[in-house]
Amino acid sequence: MTAIDREIDGHALPGLVQALATALCFGRAAFGLLARRRDIAIENVTRSLGDRPAGEPPRALVRRAFEQLGRSFLEFLALPAESQERVLARVEFVGFEPGEEWARSKRGAILLTGHFGNWELIGAAVGMPYAPVK
Repeated sequence: MTAIDREIDGHALPGLVQALATALCFGRAAFGLLARRRDIAIENVTRSLGDRPAGEPPRALVRRAFEQLGRSFLEFLALPAESQERVLARVEFVGFEPGEEWARSKRGAILLTGHFGNWELIGAAVGMPYAPVK
């Protein structure tokens, strides 16, 4: 199985490879078409991380960021059609026990976290088992 393949209960997710390929193309198209935003991002990466962050040119790093934005955007569009089981299978909660306690108590809470991954996906994953996220 390749890194791009995912399974839930031993069953491959239908169309995942095609969906990821579409998202990759979407991100690459944005990278090519949004020249002003791309150039600003390249300049910002160069200013903050230097000419070879992680041993590669800033342009390559920015291109991968655009590709990830393409994936995140298409994941956001697909969320309404996803079941709770499929969404929760894509997210791993570590150290979330205090948050679960608050959710069970039916009191409101504000969660602070690092900005890793897709925020829309994490919002859906937190809200689905407990209550809608507002």
